[in-house]
Amino acid sequence: MQESRVKRNVRWIFYLATLIALVASCLSLYISLKKQSDNHSTTLEHQLVSETVQAHLKNSMPAPEIAHMNFSDTSLLSSISPNSAMATASEMSNPLRCSQDVNNTIAELSSGHSVNGKIPDLTKFCQRLCRRGYAPKHIVDIGAHWGSWSTKVQRVFSNSNFHMMEANPQAMSKLQRTKIPYEIALLGEREESVTYYSNPSASTGNSVFREATQHFDEKNRAVSSSTRQQTTLDALLGYPNEPKFTVDFLKIDAQGSELNILRGGQNVLKGVSVLLLECSILQYNRGAPLAGEVISWLHSKGFVLHEILEFNRLNNVLFQVDFAFIRKEHFLFENAHKDAKITIS
Repeated sequence: MQESRVKRNVRWIFYLATLIALVASCLSLYISLKKQSDNHSTTLEHQLVSETVQAHLKNSMPAPEIAHMNFSDTSLLSSISPNSAMATASEMSNPLRCSQDVNNTIAELSSGHSVNGKIPDLTKFCQRLCRRGYAPKHIVDIGAHWGSWSTKVQRVFSNSNFHMMEANPQAMSKLQRTKIPYEIALLGEREESVTYYSNPSASTGNSVFREATQHFDEKNRAVSSSTRQQTTLDALLGYPNEPKFTVDFLKIDAQGSELNILRGGQNVLKGVSVLLLECSILQYNRGAPLAGEVISWLHSKGFVLHEILEFNRLNNVLFQVDFAFIRKEHFLFENAHKDAKITIS
């Protein structure tokens, strides 16, 4: 009797151990599939936005200029409706129409995906530039806020000289802690007096282009407007007569003022090889240029789209994207083709 009970207990222990092993195996398989699914979603979103931009620019620039963007899955192009994604030659000649088409299609294709993050990580992007031989002497961070971007990039480009520029005077104490040189200056297309909107509780939205959200709504008592003197990037750095230095790497995150700042810094821009910009897909800042207009203008200045760094969403709707641009004649353009194993003539 006792021996039978022992055998029965051993049998139950064996069944229990088998069940635990089966559950562990299923859990491991689920985690593995979940990771694959997440990676696939991230890759898909990157491809969707990249392919849309390529489709819209295809008629207005030679193929080699967009080849370096690593569009490997050309089948996605065939899934884009010609009416919504491919502009005619006459439409492409109109930068404002092009801007609207680009923004509408990017938003439409991306709205069904839940990914919201950096693709790739900023640090990895800078490390890749280093591997391709890029060593900028001067890096300028416009819209530095509290200096987190410069602090992060400085870890990669440790031998570069960093210069931060921020429009909000309230950020001075935070900027001082970084030990990186900075200037408080409101930059734009020309030197003039402008209306500047600010909200201490949402200071990242401070701009001459009023943010179209509840944080800057007319009924929000925290929002204030003031008249400030605006200068240009060229004037601030002494261009064209007495330039302080040549800017190699330029980053601008200025709540809709990016294109105006570039227009006011065209002499500075001549020396820039890598450019990072925040561009709007939706009208996040009232009256500010949208992504298509910015891309078209930069193309006319010799820049080509190089990478997509970040997606930002509101209620699962894509509204802003961070783009990286490089000069077509810079060696980074050729090196990107080599990494992608693409031959250009």
